[in-house]
Amino acid sequence: MSIRGREEHLSGFLGEYLRAIEAREPVRFELSYFRNADALYEAIVEGRVQAGAPLFQRTSSSDEPVRFTEAFENLPVAVFGWGGRSQHDVAFRQLRGKRLAVVENAFLESELRRSLPHASVRVSPDEFSAFAALAADEADYVVMSLSRALHAINLYGLEHIVLTGYTPIRIRPVFAVHDEHPQVHALLHKAIGAVPTNDMHRHWFTPFVRPWHQGPDAWPWLVAANGLFVVALVTLGLLYYQLLGRSRRLKLTQDRLQRSESLYRGLVEATSELVTVHDERGTVLYASPSARSLTGYEAEELIGRAAGEVLSLGGSESFDDRLAALDGRHGIRHDTFRLRRKDGRMRWFEVRSSRLAESGIAGQVLLVSRDVTERLASEERFRYQALHDPLTGLPNRFAFAERLRESLDRAASRGGRLAVCLLDADNFKSINDARGHAIGDRVLRELGKRLQTVGGGRLAASRISGDQFALLVRGSDPETAAGEVAEEVLAAVSAPIEIDDELVMVTGSVGVALYPDDAQSAEGLLSAADSAMFDAKSHGKNTWRRSTKALGERSLARARALQDVRGAHKRDELELFYQPKFGLDDGCLCGVEALLRWRSPSGYRPPIELIEAAEESGFIKTLGRWVLEQAARQALTWADRGLDFPIAVNVSVKQLHDRDFPSGLAALVQADPRLASRLELEVTETAIATDAAAIARLLAEIRGLGVRVHIDDFGTGYSSLSYLGRLPVDALKIDRSLVAATHEAQDAREIVRAIIALATTLGLNTVAEGVETDQHAAFLKAAGCRQGQGYLYARPMPAGEFEAFIARRATAGRPQAG
Repeated sequence: MSIRGREEHLSGFLGEYLRAIEAREPVRFELSYFRNADALYEAIVEGRVQAGAPLFQRTSSSDEPVRFTEAFENLPVAVFGWGGRSQHDVAFRQLRGKRLAVVENAFLESELRRSLPHASVRVSPDEFSAFAALAADEADYVVMSLSRALHAINLYGLEHIVLTGYTPIRIRPVFAVHDEHPQVHALLHKAIGAVPTNDMHRHWFTPFVRPWHQGPDAWPWLVAANGLFVVALVTLGLLYYQLLGRSRRLKLTQDRLQRSESLYRGLVEATSELVTVHDERGTVLYASPSARSLTGYEAEELIGRAAGEVLSLGGSESFDDRLAALDGRHGIRHDTFRLRRKDGRMRWFEVRSSRLAESGIAGQVLLVSRDVTERLASEERFRYQALHDPLTGLPNRFAFAERLRESLDRAASRGGRLAVCLLDADNFKSINDARGHAIGDRVLRELGKRLQTVGGGRLAASRISGDQFALLVRGSDPETAAGEVAEEVLAAVSAPIEIDDELVMVTGSVGVALYPDDAQSAEGLLSAADSAMFDAKSHGKNTWRRSTKALGERSLARARALQDVRGAHKRDELELFYQPKFGLDDGCLCGVEALLRWRSPSGYRPPIELIEAAEESGFIKTLGRWVLEQAARQALTWADRGLDFPIAVNVSVKQLHDRDFPSGLAALVQADPRLASRLELEVTETAIATDAAAIARLLAEIRGLGVRVHIDDFGTGYSSLSYLGRLPVDALKIDRSLVAATHEAQDAREIVRAIIALATTLGLNTVAEGVETDQHAAFLKAAGCRQGQGYLYARPMPAGEFEAFIARRATAGRPQAG
């Protein structure tokens, strides 16, 4: 039978136990080396070994010819630490998060990983390697069965190993026997129950002292013969045995010291870290073999030389100076040095240093060094990525906020001033939508490069969001400098950008805020600059504005309005009113326009407050989607009641630039195809002018769903008449301001006639807004306008009132939808 182990002879508790079995039963064990328990088990399965131990019972498959005995021992699993470094009386739960070294054992490994999921379990091939990891501070504790640990400690003469506690885990070793040897299984089964182990436990698992015994029968006789002679003889005997014991203990101590020295030397020479010992002058007394791979020097090249001759910090301070700076305190000091290798390359080393205070080596310094160049470089990359925009390479929002706070602290302490500029690229989304995000990214990169070249050193630029940049202006007169910088930035941004032999035109709007004039905090300055930037956009874009008190109040009002509109949407205070459109020739109902109304607890509030706040904040996308869904639902309800006319819904420019808008509209139409003929979308002439090509493609996609498109507020924008003929639209809605002016202004009447003639030529329908008098209606009818909408016919009204309005017209015999 085979016993798994590394020694030449059976020893320890297991050796004594197996010899006791050999003494009782006709079996013989031989010591064999197997890499682990699985290897021994495989040898038994293959028939190369009759039986073996120690193993741990497992569930064997039906085709494996192996049977197990009952456990022949119930061994505790203990925790061992390093004297002077490890905590004593360690509870099992305190091992969480610790580095644990174990000998390769599938059962113990799985139990530890299950019980201590946050601990780091290091698997060693044997007991010596496990304790070596503990000695090298690569593990906090060793977890091992008590019998194996004590046997290894005695075998290798290990010092400084302390028993710090026990685990709830128990090792229950068994014998595994090949099925072809049932008699062996029976003998082992019999022996397990018959061999006592109590004395073995006391011998191997507890400290003991072997007393010296005298012969009880000889003593009285010797006293009777010659007491003095016996006393002298006993005294000499005691001295002899004491000297003999001391000699043996000295030899044992020397052997253990030799083994301990071999252990430590093996640990030092096996470690990947550089271990060096220096005298008080810095001369290298010892260098581990890893010096070659870490420094380029052979260990022999370092010994006897001053460390500063071959190792440099790469600065004004020498390596020897740093060694001399170590104080005489006990403990370990951690430093990070930059050292020069033999080939001239500089590397970063993390060094743990301490003075050796043991007898005979006072003043010597022990250094354990680890190359951390790659780790520090990785950390630096992470820091850079955390504080920089990956697209432009400029500092990001977090870096700008930190730089702004530092600048504000300096300005506050010195009574200084500074300026913040906020740049926003105008209509940048249209570039992404029309040319793709790849082109948009290249535009942003070019803008980032240009911002780094303007300002004459007074400017620190950052990219803080998609198409928005923040600029910190320095100088003795930041107010004047900010204005000059704003002009330079606008000129740099508006210069054509050449991409793939095409020119891309971009403009920007800049808002400027000063400290301490406009705000005293970083957040306040950015908010003031943001308000000024929005003011620049409202004044035609491609310009800059300085923050003022009025702008700040307007910004607060916008913030309150946004809060109100979000609350109104959440509280279900929004509803749609409907204003009808009629044929100017026959008076028939042609359709209705859905208009948003805000029913607040204090009464109806002007819808313009709602729309402006939603437009500026981007909430218009959510609001517009809600309006479209409500109008679609109402159109289907009326269709079910036999009311067949379309509902027109206004669509903002931000909705048109929302890439999800077409798919959302398509989902509504596909859910109920009747909506295609019952929905109309009204798009302002100004919205089309922002990016006519991209809007034209979108309108074509919408008309492909069967939904009609009208150009709203026509006559007040800047549409290109040549492009108008190529737009996929169905009607022009004449702006109410032009209709109102037809009473008195001849040029207004001529413009309206020209619009109607243009629409007729292009095959488009015409609808006049703001028809409030009979004179308006008569003029429009005579000019050829087909439909009218305004207070002359009906005011906007809720759905219920509109249904009653239709019913009254039917009762009066007025024309209905046609």
